[in-house]
Amino acid sequence: MTAPTAFRGLCAAESARLSALSKADSLFVAPRSLSGFSEEGAGVPRLVLVADNPGAKEFEDKEYLSPRGASGRIARAFFDLACGEVGTFGRLVMVLNRSSRHTPRTQGLEELVRKEAGTPLGAEIEADQRAFAAFAVQAARLARAPVLEIGGGASAAVFAPWREAFALARLPGDPPAHKAPHFSHSQFFRTNADAARNARIQAYLSRWEPKIQGLRTPSDSVSSKALLESGVGAAAADFLASVIFGGTT
Repeated sequence: MTAPTAFRGLCAAESARLSALSKADSLFVAPRSLSGFSEEGAGVPRLVLVADNPGAKEFEDKEYLSPRGASGRIARAFFDLACGEVGTFGRLVMVLNRSSRHTPRTQGLEELVRKEAGTPLGAEIEADQRAFAAFAVQAARLARAPVLEIGGGASAAVFAPWREAFALARLPGDPPAHKAPHFSHSQFFRTNADAARNARIQAYLSRWEPKIQGLRTPSDSVSSKALLESGVGAAAADFLASVIFGGTT
């Protein structure tokens, strides 16, 4: 069995799992884009992107990082620019979540997990996280694509099952796994408490600020607006490679 064939079979099985879960409880969201990777002739992604859990727009559209949400619009525009192709989500970028359970905000999932601890729903939410984590590892392995986690929830506890299952499923030689801030409020592009990340951002700005007007913000962060409106694919690709993938894997 070739890697693309095995990859399509893996995606079909995961899509079926999520579809069955969402039919039993509509607040679990099965993303439409995942089934596309299981279709005959579908390629494998260059990146497995993992976000938190589906919010309002994701629930309505049945699509993670919905293009109708601010975070989804920025994320899609960024990866289109970085990859040099329009419509990268669902083709070059596989978009997953740590949890398929919808809450209007991630903090709501944290409250739900705490409230439903020890109940059948609590167990289902945990099992979903563990299954999603195992799938993310297997998908990245077959696609030979890195994993990029963004966000992480209001507290470490809310996605603890995902993180534990993800770590347990990984094997030596698997593609690298990276972490980055969420696209929400352009955190993905901003400096924060991580000194090493901040240093990478400053080095990036020193390379690209002379070429892209308005790239540096007053807080010495990268202006997502200036970067995306510039249309300079090499600058977006460099940000992904040097700032996001340049950290610890």
